[in-house]
Amino acid sequence: MNTGRTPIIGALGLQRRRGLLGIAAGGAVTALLAGCSPPVRGTAVPIGRTIQASVLGVPNERFFPLYGTEPLEMEFAAAADRLRQAQGLAPNAPLPEIQLLAVSGGGENGAFGAGLLCGWSEHGTRPVFELVTGVSTGALIAPFAYLGSSYDPPLRAVYTELTPDRVLLERGFTAALFDDAMTDNSPLFKTISGYLNEAMLAAFGAYGNGPTFAHES
Repeated sequence: MNTGRTPIIGALGLQRRRGLLGIAAGGAVTALLAGCSPPVRGTAVPIGRTIQASVLGVPNERFFPLYGTEPLEMEFAAAADRLRQAQGLAPNAPLPEIQLLAVSGGGENGAFGAGLLCGWSEHGTRPVFELVTGVSTGALIAPFAYLGSSYDPPLRAVYTELTPDRVLLERGFTAALFDDAMTDNSPLFKTISGYLNEAMLAAFGAYGNGPTFAHES
C-alpha cells in the first residue's frame, strides 16, 4: 500500500540538496568578490587647488570665471593683438567685425551641425571664424570648423562613415562590478588620432597669428 509518504520524503531531500548547493554557490561568489575589487578612483583634487590643476600642462588650457575673469580677459586681449598683427593693423586700432562660432553638444545629433557647416560651404557664404568653441560632440566639430571649408570632407566622414566598433568595445556584464565602465572607448582615441594628425596640427600652427580656437570637452 502506497501512503504517498515516500514522494514527500524525496521532495524534502531534493529541497535540502538545492539549499546546500545554493549555500555553496553563494560562498563561491563571496570568495570571488573578496578576491577581486573594482577599480580604485584616484584622489580628487582638493577644492583649494582646483585652479592649479592641469590636464595638458598648457598655461592657458583652463579658465575659472568664478575665481576671477582676468586670465580669460588677458587671453582675449592677446588674441585681439594677434588678429591685428595678422591683418596689418596698428596695435591700438579698432578691430573689424569678427566671426564667432559656438557649437552645442548632442551626441549623434552633431551630424546636423556638421551638415550645416558643409552646406554653408557649398552655398558659398560661410565666413572664416576668428573664434570657435564647442562642447561634447560640438568639441569634435570645432577643430574642423575652425580650420575652414577645406576640412569639410573629413568632418563629413566623421558623421557619415563612423561605425560603432571605431568608437567603443562592449564589455561583459561583469564590467559593472570590476571595470570603470560597461564599454571600452579606446577605439575612439584611435579614431580621433587618425583625424588629428600631423597635417592638422600643422594647420593649427599656421593660424598662430590669426583666429583663436577654444575647446570645451
